[in-house]
Amino acid sequence: MMGPGKVTREERIKIAYTIANQILEKYGSEVKAIGIYGSLARKADGPFSDIEMKCILNSLEDSYSYEWTAGDWKAEVNFDSEEDIVEEATTIEEDWPLTHGQFFTILPIYDPEEFFKELRQKARSVDHTIF
Repeated sequence: MMGPGKVTREERIKIAYTIANQILEKYGSEVKAIGIYGSLARKADGPFSDIEMKCILNSLEDSYSYEWTAGDWKAEVNFDSEEDIVEEATTIEEDWPLTHGQFFTILPIYDPEEFFKELRQKARSVDHTIF
């Protein structure tokens, strides 16, 4: 069969942890935090959902993403610096209420300094009267 196949939530979580371990092995102490976002983080994933992850690196000039398929599943990992992701989470644009929910539901995989909790608080601090 070509294309995605049915994958259980438990399998996707296990794959996400495997990806996170590979990132930690490659980048080591440069990794500030790794988390899952999207339907998997919200516990709204279905049998064909993808795996979406954020990786925050301590020193990174430009953000970038990797997206790939392997067997029955698809994954995407966004690599960002702390400064870039905080700016993205707190910059108000007309579609902010539609696009920024991801910052409130990130499921941490590796987050020793509770960065994603701090990011959620910063995203919540925006002036809601703008909407």
